[in-house]
Amino acid sequence: MDILEVKELLNYIQKTSFSKVKLKIDTDFLSVEKWEKFREVREEAATVIENADCNLNKKLDDNIKIVKSPMVGTVHIDEKIKVGQLVSLGDVIAVIEAMKLMNEIESDFEGTIIEVCVEDGSAVGYADELIKIKVK
Repeated sequence: MDILEVKELLNYIQKTSFSKVKLKIDTDFLSVEKWEKFREVREEAATVIENADCNLNKKLDDNIKIVKSPMVGTVHIDEKIKVGQLVSLGDVIAVIEAMKLMNEIESDFEGTIIEVCVEDGSAVGYADELIKIKVK
């Protein structure tokens, strides 16, 4: 493949909707990615997520507090933790297993559990919602 063929191919790819192209002809290999398209999509997605978060926070009652995961791991919720249960400040409401270590998650709020957002044994990421508590 000579340089003129490569230029012609690049011009053609630029006009298409493809974002990534890999081409192998005999021993020649060409890989092309359109970064501008990725950047635009990423910026649009970030704006949509940011706006959604703002709207979600506005709708949330001031008396409802959310306990979020401080780390990535597997969450374990005791069967005693149920909707309607009263919790005090410092009560262990979940355990997150990360790298074979069990990390207790304590309640930062005093109130009543109104929703358990995760299932026992499920994977959680950083800042995932675990439990919603209606504070007194």
